[in-house]
Formats: sequence, structure tokens, C-alpha cells
Amino acid sequence: MKNISATGIFLASILMVVNCYGKIEISAGFDNSHIRSKMKIEEQGDSATITFGPANSNFELWFNYKITGVKNKKVFFKDSFSNKTAQGQPFFHVVSYKPLLSVYENGYEMMDFVKWNDLEYTYNHTFKEDTAYVSFSYIATNTMLENYINKVAGNACVKVENLGNSTFFDLPLYLLTVTDQNVPDKDKKVVFLWTREDSYEAGGTLACWGALKYLLSDDPEAVQIRKKYIYLIVPMFSRDGAKLGSTNWPMDKDGKNIIGSIQQNWPENKDKIKEVDILMIFFQNWKKAGKPIDVNHTMHCNPFGDSCLFSMPINGEFRKKLKDYFSALRKDCLPHYTINLSYDGHNLSKMLNTYWVQEYFGSIAGPIHTDSLFKKKKRPVEDNYQDGELLIRGIAEYFSMPVPESVPPFLMASNLEKYRFKKGEKAAFSVFYKDVLDRKPEYVKVVIGEKSYPMSTVSESGFIKGVEYKCDVSIEVPINDYYIEASNGVSKRRIPETYLQPGPYIP
Repeated sequence: MKNISATGIFLASILMVVNCYGKIEISAGFDNSHIRSKMKIEEQGDSATITFGPANSNFELWFNYKITGVKNKKVFFKDSFSNKTAQGQPFFHVVSYKPLLSVYENGYEMMDFVKWNDLEYTYNHTFKEDTAYVSFSYIATNTMLENYINKVAGNACVKVENLGNSTFFDLPLYLLTVTDQNVPDKDKKVVFLWTREDSYEAGGTLACWGALKYLLSDDPEAVQIRKKYIYLIVPMFSRDGAKLGSTNWPMDKDGKNIIGSIQQNWPENKDKIKEVDILMIFFQNWKKAGKPIDVNHTMHCNPFGDSCLFSMPINGEFRKKLKDYFSALRKDCLPHYTINLSYDGHNLSKMLNTYWVQEYFGSIAGPIHTDSLFKKKKRPVEDNYQDGELLIRGIAEYFSMPVPESVPPFLMASNLEKYRFKKGEKAAFSVFYKDVLDRKPEYVKVVIGEKSYPMSTVSESGFIKGVEYKCDVSIEVPINDYYIEASNGVSKRRIPETYLQPGPYIP
């Protein structure tokens, strides 16, 4: 254990612990954790300032650590960058009061941004408990993946196999095949989804888990999809990167040498990445067996910036097919996304135009970014799960499966402006209600304890795209954890589905 003064600077690695003479301690050393390399902590009574940087590379943008000694303290965090090229856009940083080691179980709070410019951005949070876990963004760890694999391995509709093991930590590269085993495969469409090509884009894995959760549900449409489709899913491609807390693809066991993007390795694999070879061999063997792949998506996610579901256009005869496909997804199932079909020069087009089309001539191929739903809106992790469901429903609709009346509404971009309140102060809740059949809600409500509070809107149309509902609640008791529920008159949805979201509190 190394001690430093509250104003000292300590160069920390993933296994080291930072300790201060003041009350605040920061530590790492757990799955997917990473402490920024340069850090200064200054405490001033009931507040503190923690400065990170200046960062010299994108690897240093990522962090996931445990912080103690912060109960009722307002902590300001400052990120600084040595130059514009090292600077990244601000993510929605996440605070949890217990380790994020399982899916659909833990609540979280979001930090507030104060300032952002080319070389620095500042964010802050007032902590309601003494110990918290602070993350660069939502996380999906190797531990969470293993827990999920164990959970679904016995499902009759799921086949779990290991395509090979990761380069540095020998972690299995899982492939999940989801289909109705009792229906012959001959006429089924084949969809290949793979995620976490960039290891810090955990939202892609979360959207993937949302897709799997829906695919394996008892929903009548999901039952029919399993009869008509084979889904091949790689839920975490950069397993070594996830273990290290690396921002992109690690090229050594310490994660200090990284590749900002591995797309240039398709198809030549000039960097000799083992996992790329593993996936290419799978594709080649699948093709040699005479099996098709009708749709291929690599799922990315950054919780910042504009909404975008985008694809690199394939040249020639495939351009119209691809444009029609994504336009159909946007129009009927994903209208809140914008679609960019103008990135011919992007490096991803090399994989799609050269490798993928050569291997699967005529298949629909494109990357999906499940980014923030609406401009300037914080996006909760439940949106990622629902994105996965929307994608599966959208693909089914594109291939002419009618949208069932039973489809529930979607609740997106739910938001609580702040967490700490005085007795009698009003908390402002908001959420976007979306219904793919454009049905007005029967109700939208916030539920706190045994009480429910109706949410309202000024809009009377536009439900297919998303309409914002709001309500103000007077805070009278110390703990006000909550969920939001809505019904379209046929089906209902609750978020979070199985736990309570940390809500307003009185210290």
C-alpha cells in the first residue's frame, strides 16, 4: 500500500492502490478495472477535486475504480489532455454503490457535466454512500459474460461453443447459436451479430444481451423468429481488452500498446491478431459447409453524441439493397436513429467492401452504433437492452414478418435531473414513450415505494418516434428508489425490469 499527500501525484497501474492522507481512497485491481495514470486529489471540507491527466493517449480515457470516503461529499472530477488528438468526447460517467458484476440487477446514478472544451472537461457528483464504484461508462465485464453463459447454457434454443481463446489471457471466444432446434435449418435466414470489437464500447454487449433476452423470451414474435432464423452471436470479441479496461484492442499483456481500430486487419490481418484469424476461420468453414449469412452486423456503442445507426455503403448493386434495408429499419422500427450512408472512405468500408462481400456475396453487412437516443439526453443502460430487442424486431419486419399487436411500448432516455434533495423539494422525472404501432399510452407512471405518480405530455401524436412524458414529485422521505412503467393498452413495459433505480434521497 502506498500513501501520498492529498495534493500528490501517483502513477497508478491496474493492480496498484491509491491512498491519501485525507479521507478519500481510490483503488482498482478487480475485473475490468483501471485507474488513470496521473491523478491529484484535493479535499476541501464537504467537497473534493480529483484531477486526472494530462492524458497522452486514448488508453488513458478509460477508468473503472472503487472510491471510498465520499459520503455526502460533492466531488468534482477534471479530465485534462496533453493535446487535441488525445482528447475524447465526454462519456456519461456512471456511479454504482455495489460492484457491477451481474446483468439486470444493479442500479446506478449518472454524473453531471459542468464544462467541456478541447483540452479539459469537468463533471461532478454528490455521493450518498461512503463507498462507490465509478466507471467511464456502463460496463459489461468478463465476469458478467461468464455468468450469462452459465445462465443460458441449458436453454434448448441455445448452443454455446468456443471458437478459440484470447491472445493474452486465454479467455474463450464464445459463439451463441440461437434457433428453434426442432425446426429444420434449410429455409431459415441467418443473422450474424458480433460486439465489443472496441473493448470499451460495452453498450454493444449490453444491446447484444438485450437482443438475446428477447430472442429467448416467450414473446409470441420471438417464438416465431426462432422458427425462421438462426442467430449467430459473439457477445464479446475483445475479451482481453475488457479484462484490462483498455479503450481499444490491446497488443500486449499490460494493455499499454493498443490499436485504435482493428478494422484495417480485415482481410489481410497485417497485425497478426489471433482473434481476427479465429473469426475468419469460422466464416470460411461456415461458407465451405454451404451455409449462408443473410445479415451481418458488428455492434458498437458510445454513450455520447448524436443518435446514429449507420452503415458503410457497399458499392455497386449492393448499395440500394443496403440503403433499403436500413431505411426500413429506421422508418418502421428504429425511427429515432439517423442513418449515414455516406462513409465510403471510412476504414470500416475495407472490411465490408473487400472481405465480407467476397466471403458472402449479396449479404447485408454494416456496423450498428447504438448511441444516445436523443441529442443532449443522458441515455440509461436500459436503452441498450431495448435497442437489442428493437433490432431483432426490426430485422424480422424487414423480412416481412408482421408486427404483432402484442409488442409492448419502449421507454427510452429516462432521466432524473439530480439525486440529492431537501425535504419538500420537487424532483423532475422524464422518459420518452415509444410505440412501434403508434399507439397512445394507456398510462405512463413513476412508481416510488407503494405510490405511483402519473406522467403527462403536451403531445397527442408522434408515438412511433417517441414522445417525452414528465412529472414532478415532492420528496418527503429519505429514500425514493423508483421504476417507470407504461402500457399501450395491450402490453406494458417496466424499466428497470427487475430492480429499482436509485432515486432522489434526503441526506
